[in-house]
Amino acid sequence: MTKNPTKELGASGPCYKCGAKMFCGEGFEKKPTWQNAEGKSHYDKDGSCRGVNHAEPIKDFRNPKDQRPNDTVVWPEFGNLTDEHNTTLGEYTGVMALAVISTKTRHPNMDPNAPVFGQIVSAAIGHLLDMTKITVLREIRGQIQELVESK
Repeated sequence: MTKNPTKELGASGPCYKCGAKMFCGEGFEKKPTWQNAEGKSHYDKDGSCRGVNHAEPIKDFRNPKDQRPNDTVVWPEFGNLTDEHNTTLGEYTGVMALAVISTKTRHPNMDPNAPVFGQIVSAAIGHLLDMTKITVLREIRGQIQELVESK
């Protein structure tokens, strides 16, 4: 099955993508279009097939050796935290909280436990840190300019 049947009004046949039965009917612009049994278009505007049953679970055909194990990660231990470490950790936690708030604001219906949510938060953390660097560089430039003008 590499090609759909000839598109003529009244023709029918299987879809070359999903194998579902289609009928050629008159479409929106009075052009022949492939339709399902309910008379709705069989294809989306982007050409994707609507006949595929998306409710079926997607099978994982990768080699089991290539799949990541669900082992626990052994992270390195660290001694007592200094005040400097606690300050850095607090600042990082603050940046992370801002990134989470920003992501929830921009994507209110997204599950915070979804991997994509975490990816967006991670990118937002990077952007916030970049903005912090820019702010610090502007302050340093202002201080240098003040020193130059004072001489």
